[in-house]
Amino acid sequence: MKKSGKDSLNEFLGKLEKLTTVHKALICAGTYALIIIPFIFFSFKPNLTEIKKLEKKLTDVEKKLQTATRKADRLDEVKAEWEMATEQFLIARQSLPEEQQIPDLLDNISKSGLQSGLEFKRFKPSGSKTYGFFEEMNIGVEVTGGFHNFLLFCDKLANLTRIVKVKDITMNYNKKEVTTTCKAVTYKFIQKN
Repeated sequence: MKKSGKDSLNEFLGKLEKLTTVHKALICAGTYALIIIPFIFFSFKPNLTEIKKLEKKLTDVEKKLQTATRKADRLDEVKAEWEMATEQFLIARQSLPEEQQIPDLLDNISKSGLQSGLEFKRFKPSGSKTYGFFEEMNIGVEVTGGFHNFLLFCDKLANLTRIVKVKDITMNYNKKEVTTTCKAVTYKFIQKN
C-alpha cells in the first residue's frame, strides 16, 4: 500500500524528534546556509561591488563639491580683487598716454619748461623701447636758464598727470646761465588687438 503524504510527513517528523539537539541545530544551519549562500553570491555580492563603486563616486563628488564651495566662498573676494585691479589699471592707464595724446604731452613738457623760465635749445625724441603693453619714449632735452629754474621745471614734470621722469642730467655753468642736458622719459600705452 502506498503511503500518503500525511504518513510520510509524520514519519519524517518522528525521525526528527529522535535526533539530538546538535543534529537538529546542524540541520537548521545547513538549511539556512542553503538559502543564504545563493542569496549572497547572486544578489548581495554583485550589489556590494556596485555599492563600493558608488561610494567612491560619492567621495569624489563630495571632494569636488568642497573645492567648488571653497571657490564659491572666495568669489566675492576675487570679484573685489578684480575690481580693484581693474581700477588700478585704469588709473595707471591714465598715466600712460595713447598714441594720439603724445603731441599734447610733448607740448605740456615744453610749456612746463617755458613757464619755469628755461629756454629750449634742443627738444627732440631720441628713441623708444617696447615693454609688453607700454612703450618707453626718450626725449633729448637741452635748456638754458638758472639752476632753480631747472628744479622748478622738474617739479612741474613730476606734477603732470602723465608719467615723465628726468634722467642723465648734465649741467654746465657759464657766468650768466646754466646749460642743462638731460633725457625726459615718458611712456605711452600700446593697444593690443
